[in-house]
Amino acid sequence: MDAMDWTETIERAFSIAREAAEAGAAAAWSYFSSRVETERKSDGSLVTAADKAAEDAIIAVIREAFPDHSILAEETGVHVGRDDARWIIDPLDGTHRFARGMRFWGPMVACELSGEIAAGAVALPTLSESYVAARGHGAFRNGERINVSQRAKWSESNVACGSLGRLLPTKHASAALQLIEQSDYCFSGGDLEGGLLI
Repeated sequence: MDAMDWTETIERAFSIAREAAEAGAAAAWSYFSSRVETERKSDGSLVTAADKAAEDAIIAVIREAFPDHSILAEETGVHVGRDDARWIIDPLDGTHRFARGMRFWGPMVACELSGEIAAGAVALPTLSESYVAARGHGAFRNGERINVSQRAKWSESNVACGSLGRLLPTKHASAALQLIEQSDYCFSGGDLEGGLLI
């Protein structure tokens, strides 16, 4: 980050990111038990009323805490504010799974300051889990500190891969498959556009 001191902002963003993600999860949850209708956006991806309600709830929390920050939201686009402080919102990561009654979905919220992510949170309501992290504060799951794995050998690691169907036709398929084959275990599934999460 640049010379500007964001310490107090990061401290508040740490709390607000969690609060916003949880508000989005609560808004989406009210649609989860009923059969939710889906629509296709111009890019072909799915959207539901739950995505829109979750985004509204997230933005309301952020706007109350940081009325002058800009926002980039998946469903409503750019909300103009200051150039050096921006919130990035995916109101319902896993819309396909959500719409099919599967359990692994939730809002993702991040705060970017001077071009770098400073805080972020994810809520997974069907699993009763939430994750939050911020620069200088560490990362937490349900309020308990979590750490990076201490495993040093790739052969002992797990690989989570978004969509193998989207990954395999790409130029990265060979390298990705090699990593998967050399790992201890691979889990595939999700709405991610390919890529590996290790």
